[in-house]
Amino acid sequence: MDEDGFIFIVGRERDFLKCGGTRVSCKQLEQQLLGMEDLVEAAVIGMPDELLGETVKAFVVPRQVSDDVRERVACYCKEHMSVQFIPREIVIMNALPKNAAGKVLKSELRSR
Repeated sequence: MDEDGFIFIVGRERDFLKCGGTRVSCKQLEQQLLGMEDLVEAAVIGMPDELLGETVKAFVVPRQVSDDVRERVACYCKEHMSVQFIPREIVIMNALPKNAAGKVLKSELRSR
């Protein structure tokens, strides 16, 4: 907090996305994705975009892998998310990479 009483977030900057001028928490988008009963895990990262600033890239782990899981996730997102937060890319995975404490390694996801 500065001398005027303003609070600044200085850590975990990468846990927030700025899509189309709106800031949103990655955790909030992940929770929205997990509202879909077909998913076990979800992680979201931001990808650079010339027009919007960032776009959403989602990594999801379905309960059962099927040919249409990506389309079902996309339909779910269109019904339950604001337009600027709908993932532009959905990556289906068997498991999300995690550290020893069980935290998702988003740095590994960014390199994919």
